[in-house]
Parts: sequence; C-alpha cells; structure tokens
Amino acid sequence: MLVSMTGFCSQNVTLDLEEFGRLTLSIELKSVNGRYFEAVCKWPSIFNHLEVKVMRLLQDHLLRGRVYLSVRVEGDAA
Repeated sequence: MLVSMTGFCSQNVTLDLEEFGRLTLSIELKSVNGRYFEAVCKWPSIFNHLEVKVMRLLQDHLLRGRVYLSVRVEGDAA
C-alpha cells in the first residue's frame, strides 16, 4: 500500500460496441501529497453511480493524498 505519492497518468481506451459504435474514454489520474485522503471525480453524469465504488477502490490503495480523477467520453456512442 502506498502511503504518500505525487504522480500523473493518462490513458485512452477505445471500445467497439456492436450496438452503438465506437466509444473512446480519456482517463486522467493525478495525485499530490496531502495529510489525509481526499478524492475528486469529474466525469459525465452517466458514471455517477460508480463514484462510491471508485472512491473505495482508491482509498484501499492510498492512505493519504489528494487524488483527481477525470474521465471524458468521445465517439459515436457518446
């Protein structure tokens, strides 16, 4: 388990959905040192039901720090 960290990563994921066409997710995750764990998610409202699960997943792996998660959706199925 990581105790403290500063970092940045980004990933583009393309999904071919047979019924809806191509969908591209642009995901960015950045973190800075902080005394306590705090997470902020910015994504389309369609993902709001996942927020609690994502927060728990992040908190399971990080003891402290401020984490920013950003997801953008592009493509035919968006």
